[in-house]
Amino acid sequence: EAKDNSVFLVDYGFVEVGNPNDKLNVSFPCGASPVVVTLAGQPMEQDQLQIILEACRAEARQHLGGAAAPGAVELEALRQISDAIASRSAEIAPPAGCPSSCADYRRNIMALLDTWGGFARRAMAFVEGRHPEEAESGAAVPDRFRLLTRLYFGLWLRMGGDRFART
Repeated sequence: EAKDNSVFLVDYGFVEVGNPNDKLNVSFPCGASPVVVTLAGQPMEQDQLQIILEACRAEARQHLGGAAAPGAVELEALRQISDAIASRSAEIAPPAGCPSSCADYRRNIMALLDTWGGFARRAMAFVEGRHPEEAESGAAVPDRFRLLTRLYFGLWLRMGGDRFART
């Protein structure tokens, strides 16, 4: 049976960095009703990514006005994703005096969240004409999570993000 880190922490007092079975709900406040998605240490389905992007784009169009350029809409949608991830990450950050095993658990969940934060930063850099690698946070991230970030960026490119390429 596959176990997430909440089980390891409670039963054994440690966490597995980059555990593929960890999960976390994140609310993307796009539009009248937020889109709630479960982020996991396993790849997300492309249709879930599409749902989040479309909801955030619709909210961005409304926020910027109907005449906004597609690049501006995409940047605003990606900022909404990045802001939602940053907000959720701040909620999870280990408080002062947190036992080390609890802090490890929280940092691992924050790294899982950063798979999406990293994707949003890379995509924003791309739309702004910068190299996506410039958007790396510099934080130590488990390889599994780094690969998820790259996967989501690649999916975004295949789903139309490539139209923002500057030559």
